[in-house]
Amino acid sequence: MAYQTTRASSQSLSAISPVSAVPMTISCFFQIPTWPANMAIVTVGESGGTHKNQILTSSTRRHATNSVGPTTSAGSATGNNAITFNTWQHIVGVFETSSLRRMSVNGGTFATNTVNVGTQNALNEIRIGADWNPTLGNFFGGDIAEVGVWNVALTQQECTALAKGMTCDKIRPQNLVFYA
Repeated sequence: MAYQTTRASSQSLSAISPVSAVPMTISCFFQIPTWPANMAIVTVGESGGTHKNQILTSSTRRHATNSVGPTTSAGSATGNNAITFNTWQHIVGVFETSSLRRMSVNGGTFATNTVNVGTQNALNEIRIGADWNPTLGNFFGGDIAEVGVWNVALTQQECTALAKGMTCDKIRPQNLVFYA
């Protein structure tokens, strides 16, 4: 079952983060009916602060990963393919170090970003459908399903398997720390 959010009503879910630092991988399926603007799909970050790692829709109508830390405003890896409306799509963000993040859409080749964001404060909250900077915003409007967070950097092959429908609990289950 998918979690359906309405952007206008500022809906999101939160929990204590199961991972406090990189490396980490965030994965999910999502669909949106229209293009309102930037929307955070899943964020693992510092509650009430600015440090975070997230998968999101970007201002260019693309899929992206984003990291924020103390040394720069953001390091983002953005995919080349445009978001398709009313279609289930898979996105995965792999946050390997403070200076290496990757993302893949529907099992495609990784897009990479190597901006060093510095050592992030302890990441203590996972938020599905929004982010904070330091207040809640960038609310998601659509459906989100099969959210997984691992405390390791998954490989391209593992991310492709997820995009093809492998459930999160079948990919490195010993490192899967959140699954909804």
